[in-house]
Amino acid sequence: ATYSTCFAQKGLEIGLRVFPQATTLVNDDDFAAGDELNFKVPFKFGGGLTVGYNFTNSVGLYTGVLFSPQGTKYVNGGKTLEWEAKLNYIKIPFVVKANSNPNNGVCFLFNAGIEYGILSSATGDYSYWDGVTSSADKDIKDTFNSSALAAMMGFGAQFKFTDQILGHTMLRFD
Repeated sequence: ATYSTCFAQKGLEIGLRVFPQATTLVNDDDFAAGDELNFKVPFKFGGGLTVGYNFTNSVGLYTGVLFSPQGTKYVNGGKTLEWEAKLNYIKIPFVVKANSNPNNGVCFLFNAGIEYGILSSATGDYSYWDGVTSSADKDIKDTFNSSALAAMMGFGAQFKFTDQILGHTMLRFD
């Protein structure tokens, strides 16, 4: 997932996050199926609000509330079935963040922490390519755990355009 976060000054930080992400579900049964289930990665956008405190110009903490649409897509090898799971999570991160010198034109970012996720909805769509059989938005929430605790880590860069305008990007894994 690509994720944006950054800071440049000591003190309180409040932010709005918008991030594109690519997600997939991974489990042993799916991998054991071989060509029966080929992964296709769905791309979606998430976002939310964060609040943090920077102890120095280079180290801080943040938390917040994020909406994160996730899921996976499968196509079987015979191209007779396409299936997609769409999961929506409300996530609450608890993150330590660090960066190199924020006064430089480019500084490097690092985040690590945990994230508590609450599954708000889960639906599944499938279609057989016989032109007849399909199902859309079937509720599959009972198939998944209602909450999850995940470790997360991210690496990125911040670009300083002026003292007030910064651009940043981060590759984030959880």
